[in-house]
Amino acid sequence: MKNTQQTHPRGFALIVTLSLMILLTVIAVGLLSLSSITMRTSSQGSAMSTARSNAHLALMLAIGQLQKAAGPDQRVTAPANLVDAAASPGITGVWESWKPSPDAPNDYQSRKITLQTTQDVADGEFVTWLTSGNPASPAGPKTPPGETAPSPANITLVADRTIGTGTLRGTHLSPVNINQKGSLAWTVLDEGVKARIDLAAESATAVADLRQSRLRAPVRPQAEAISAATAALRLDSPTASKVISLNEAELQIGRNDGLRPYFHDLTTHSTSLPVNVADGGFKADLTRAFEDAALPGDLAGRYVYSNTKARLSEADPLFSTLAQYYQLYKKPLSPLQVSLPKNFIPVPGALDGSLVAPVVTRVSVVFSLVSRLAHGNRYISNPATAGDPLLKNMVYLIYTPVITIYNPYSVPIQFSTLKVTFRNLPVAFKFFRNGVAQTNNHTLLSTFHVSANVAWDDPFSCTASKDAGSALGSTVTLYPGEARVFGENLSPSAKFGDMVNFLYQNDLGSSKTKNVLSGSGWDYRTGYIVDWLRPAVGVPTTDNAKLAGVFGVRPTDSVNVEVMPMMPGPSGGKFAVDIEAKVGSSTSAIGKYEYNYGSQSKLEEVLSAKDTANPITFPFKREVDIPVASMTLVNPDSTPISSWGSIPKQFAIFSLSARTSHDSLYPGKPGRTSSFVHHVLQMDATKSHPALLPMEMSLRSITGAGAGTVGSIDADDVDRAFHFSGTSRGTGAIQYVSQDIPTSPLLNLADLRHANLASSGYLPLVQSTVGESLASPVVPGNTTRDSSAFGYEALDHAWLANQTLWDGFYFSGIRNQSDASLLFSNQPQPLIPRQTPMLGSGVTATMAVQKALSDTAWSNLASLIAIKGGFNVNSTSKNAWKAVLTSLRGLEVPILGPALIN
Repeated sequence: MKNTQQTHPRGFALIVTLSLMILLTVIAVGLLSLSSITMRTSSQGSAMSTARSNAHLALMLAIGQLQKAAGPDQRVTAPANLVDAAASPGITGVWESWKPSPDAPNDYQSRKITLQTTQDVADGEFVTWLTSGNPASPAGPKTPPGETAPSPANITLVADRTIGTGTLRGTHLSPVNINQKGSLAWTVLDEGVKARIDLAAESATAVADLRQSRLRAPVRPQAEAISAATAALRLDSPTASKVISLNEAELQIGRNDGLRPYFHDLTTHSTSLPVNVADGGFKADLTRAFEDAALPGDLAGRYVYSNTKARLSEADPLFSTLAQYYQLYKKPLSPLQVSLPKNFIPVPGALDGSLVAPVVTRVSVVFSLVSRLAHGNRYISNPATAGDPLLKNMVYLIYTPVITIYNPYSVPIQFSTLKVTFRNLPVAFKFFRNGVAQTNNHTLLSTFHVSANVAWDDPFSCTASKDAGSALGSTVTLYPGEARVFGENLSPSAKFGDMVNFLYQNDLGSSKTKNVLSGSGWDYRTGYIVDWLRPAVGVPTTDNAKLAGVFGVRPTDSVNVEVMPMMPGPSGGKFAVDIEAKVGSSTSAIGKYEYNYGSQSKLEEVLSAKDTANPITFPFKREVDIPVASMTLVNPDSTPISSWGSIPKQFAIFSLSARTSHDSLYPGKPGRTSSFVHHVLQMDATKSHPALLPMEMSLRSITGAGAGTVGSIDADDVDRAFHFSGTSRGTGAIQYVSQDIPTSPLLNLADLRHANLASSGYLPLVQSTVGESLASPVVPGNTTRDSSAFGYEALDHAWLANQTLWDGFYFSGIRNQSDASLLFSNQPQPLIPRQTPMLGSGVTATMAVQKALSDTAWSNLASLIAIKGGFNVNSTSKNAWKAVLTSLRGLEVPILGPALIN
């Protein structure tokens, strides 16, 4: 019988055991690997968390330091290369603001490197660098922190930048160690010194008024002009609104490296608040203040330079001058009408408003000689009296008053009944026949009008009319920058008898020069004629001795005249010009010039210009004797002026005129050191050199013949005068605009440069003030006020205007606010240090939610803060870290959102 028992293979249990062991080994290895990965992940997460915490803490400390150091209003910031050209512009320093004194020298260089001594006084001292570092040994004002190049021992916050062939230093700082928990570093970048690129370019279709307003207040920086790399930065509105970083800007211009070299020059973050850094508090909005007809109470009666209601000096202008200039855009400008400030009288002093009127830039009298057969019965009596049958002719003097009126504005101006009155002409004459003097002494023009020796002021009152022969009061329009000459208003058909001005019976009130009508243009042949050229006061010589007062000649004789300056007795050594015009429906004074020379010797000194390369010698004669036959009129009583040809001979011209850069005795720089926009002037040559005065007196010879002769008054075919750079056709300008008239609301303080703040009548008379940096040469460079030049305080107008306006005021452009007085309730406040403890001395900081500081000047920096938090440092310094926190006590730090990590 067969055995049916089944036998099993040997070794099965061993295999199973081995398999189980292998499985357990795999599981063990897997668990060990998972454990290792978990541990490494945990370690990496811990490091990342530490780095995040360090970066967050650095950000908190950076903002805290920013608020503490730059938070008060009277703090300013600047990149470190302000004190060290080699320093990184990525390092920002904080200084106390400093309002320099207008009365004493100010050492700007030493101020910026002086360490802060007291916290509650804003005196320009250095506060701190806005970077991480060792607070126990902070970097001084002369040595900004930062290493010259990246290395393993420092942290690079801003990389070095390459511009062309040069390298712009980046920001590399030593780390601040935090026990065994890593390190950190930060720096604050000053965005306020960079050009903002995310502002749209102005549309080419912008209205004309807007384009004009942008001339002094551009809508944006022109960053596209920097280089070819930035050429595409002229962005339109939709594109500009998308640019929120330099990387985004590079994307828009299609160059991924185009803006990196200009990291320290361009930004999209620059913001600011209207803070009065000099005095504390907020700036005041001039838009709303100037929009109303009446100034807010705080500005009414307030002077610009002192910024109070007590003036700094005689020439300190009022805010009302700025306000009325601002409001000119509301007036009809086609054409502009004459307007005066409140309670205006033409004496030196601050104007309570803005004066708008044409300017008289030149007052002249031109002198000519002419001969004719003796008038009336003298044709018979003169030869009989003299015992000379050939002495039938007489010599007559023609004097022609001419005024030049200028429109300094950028729009046309219209005026009527503009009268210019001047008197006491300081000019004297001596006449010669065949080389023989007719009087022993030189005699004044005023003595030629009368037969007796009468001392009088011999006034000239010239009223400008549109056309020759037109009626009194005709309206005149001058176009922008145009000057026009106005001479005696006689029609071309006038004859010799129409010009005679001998005062019969010595009736001084009947002088024709007291009511001169001056038409547009001038003719040296017209004017006023006198024959009493040998007055008794001149002590007549034996030649022509029997002809009392008059100057008889033969047709074959030759004559000449000698001219010299002479002070009229009644003048008191002053030559004055009074100007009036119709304002509204009445006639008002609109200007006055006074030139004081004081004495006969000073008059000769002023007119001779002895200290120039080409002095004038007095007395002077005409260059050659004049044959009587060449200057004799035939039938003058019936021949009109238009047919006289060149028979009258010019020989001299007296002028009081605005200084020019070419044709003046002492050439100046009009538009720079002097102004053509002057209505009231007080000039004293006894106290200051004539070259310092904006107008000059001159007495010069005229050579040649005709209206265009050398030294005579030059004008073009439509009676426009040459002016500004010179008074002749070859040197002068036909049109020159000195003062812009606003055609839209002002947007920028620099728009006030044409507000004519130096219009008080006290010198120096500068053209532009606000936004200018050119100081007058008559004011020493170490002060803004000086009394040595004119006998009163001369001011550096630009410096004083800029000090007040740029610190404390701005234009918001918002014109619909209801209560302007609210804008001036914030008076300057003293610097108050913050004392509220916010951070403890340990690593853990207790934060509290607080309202942002009212002192918000720090936001001028914007909020771009470069932060890096490191790990695995080689050394630690618990004491240094504790010192960091200790130094930051007293901060007001807001709770932040998620930290930025770089």
